Amino acid sequence: MRDNRTNALPFPALVHGVTPGATGVAFALIRSLYYLPPLVYAVAAVVSARALFRRVPGGIVAALFVFFGVASWNQALWRSDLAHLLQALPPFYALSIGGIEAAAKRFHARGAIATAGAPLLMLFALLVYGETWRSDRGAGRIAAEGIQPIPPYYTGSVAQLGEPSVRLELPRAPLRVPPRQARFLRAVGERIDRYTSPGDSMLTVPGFQLLYFLFDRKNPTRYVHLRRALDNREEEEQYIRDILDGGTKLVILRDYAIDGREERRFTRFAAPVCAAIEREFDLVESMGDIRFYTPRGARP
Repeated sequence: MRDNRTNALPFPALVHGVTPGATGVAFALIRSLYYLPPLVYAVAAVVSARALFRRVPGGIVAALFVFFGVASWNQALWRSDLAHLLQALPPFYALSIGGIEAAAKRFHARGAIATAGAPLLMLFALLVYGETWRSDRGAGRIAAEGIQPIPPYYTGSVAQLGEPSVRLELPRAPLRVPPRQARFLRAVGERIDRYTSPGDSMLTVPGFQLLYFLFDRKNPTRYVHLRRALDNREEEEQYIRDILDGGTKLVILRDYAIDGREERRFTRFAAPVCAAIEREFDLVESMGDIRFYTPRGARP
């Protein structure tokens, strides 16, 4: 799976209307973070190249930060939601703080104010994002700011603060998750335990890949998830063989429009895989848009 264009999301515009108050400021800060890293990496590349040429200590460290920053930035370019943006930012943070401190020393200024202020601004923006998500029609309000809406728990950030949570004791790990996700995990877990045993193979598509770890089940394929079409017919046929030859005792299939795009329904972009599942497995249960299949003739 090399071609990831179908999994892409629109890159946010730097300026997207004018929303008054703290909300507008917070989302303007988030949008700016899509544009500041390339500028910082460009400046840092020049500075690190000069340092390497002059054999100044620290030049190779700065160059490595630039390399990893540019490499990680690729995910924010292709999958431009908040979760992938935050995953790509650590090298940007490090280079920015280092640059601020270096400039402060050169101009005899106080860099501590700037280095402390920048994280506080990010904290403010993430808190506003989380509060907006939890508000009435929160996802729509975030989309109206030009940013792909995504639940705060995907970001693994302070945007989750203030969100109610429930403790779950699952086979592999205790979790604290929002009530809705807790109900989902309990319901799916009951069905996983009904049709399989720990260590058995099961397939969950197109996502829900954490279920493998949380319930101690094996993935019969080489792909953690399948959120887009495979690159060619050979990969598709190998994927189907892995399902059929891997002792798969349960298939969990959710048919929904990924990113709200109908062409990205699993039943559309993976039609041959769906045909194989429906040919070799029986539909035994449905839960909303989630279907549960077991091998033909199998009994729970």
